[in-house]
Amino acid sequence: MSTPIVRTATESRKSVAAWRRQGMKVAVVSTRAPLHEGHLSLVRAAHQRADRVILTLVAIERRRRSCRPPTHGA
Repeated sequence: MSTPIVRTATESRKSVAAWRRQGMKVAVVSTRAPLHEGHLSLVRAAHQRADRVILTLVAIERRRRSCRPPTHGA
């Protein structure tokens, strides 16, 4: 079985509806980046309780701030 990548809420709802029509249990593990072992343990636990598991990844943009003040016209 391949792992589909769903990028919109509409696509997700369609997949979940199809699985439920087939009598499948669906679990959702919601995460924020970066993915770590704690998230993976939640996915493993979800697999034990459901036929399909959805992992949501929410990317958080982090901007690095310099510790040094900007130099002007040095």
